[in-house]
Amino acid sequence: WVKENNENKGRWYVKNGDRDIYANKPGGYVPGRGDYLTSRLSVNIQNYKNYFVPSFSLGAAVILNNGYFKRDIGIAWEPNFFFSKNAQGDLKTYRNDFLTLSYGQGFLKGNDPRKESPFLFTFSFGYLIYRQGDYYEKNTMRIGLGQLSLFEGKTKIEPIMYFNDFFKGVTPGIRWSQSF
Repeated sequence: WVKENNENKGRWYVKNGDRDIYANKPGGYVPGRGDYLTSRLSVNIQNYKNYFVPSFSLGAAVILNNGYFKRDIGIAWEPNFFFSKNAQGDLKTYRNDFLTLSYGQGFLKGNDPRKESPFLFTFSFGYLIYRQGDYYEKNTMRIGLGQLSLFEGKTKIEPIMYFNDFFKGVTPGIRWSQSF
């Protein structure tokens, strides 16, 4: 693409191409406004009671923005892994899956919707959809409220709270997520 500023009012043309075909912005340009869908992948570490629980998240999010303010609505599948020895002394892995919905909103950083922005508000809600072992109770839920976002949003630290049967068996925790 080549930009011509003289009589063409700053329009972009394909170099040595047809001047009747033009764009106001070059190919690959992401404007400051517009909504889009994105995929998400992260590895996570959290604590649950006295357990160190690694996991990963695979999901998608809808980003809604008006050029100044951004809303992030996401859904993710997150298997959590527990490790312990069985009665025979063999190491066994127990997987427990959460389905997590998340919401965040905040002002755009540098008017670029693809850059991580410091959210004014974040919230996540996870529900246990698959259970192995006796680590989580049936109907366990997880709420996260607020996040500390570091390194352009690639690292996030989130306070969480596990509970079952509408705030029975409440267990606080903290979750560290590393995105790619």
